[in-house]
Amino acid sequence: MDEQILEVYRQVADQISEQEFQDKVEEKVALMAGLCDGRTAAMLVARDLG
Repeated sequence: MDEQILEVYRQVADQISEQEFQDKVEEKVALMAGLCDGRTAAMLVARDLG
């Protein structure tokens, strides 16, 4: 996992597994048709988690 994505993951690590977070980030990038990078997608996933 990219260091920037890992940094975002650490903020929500108590809510979701690392693999599940990575899967959701990849889904978010695909959903946005590549219009956001991994870090942005990670922030969106973290926001969705609350």
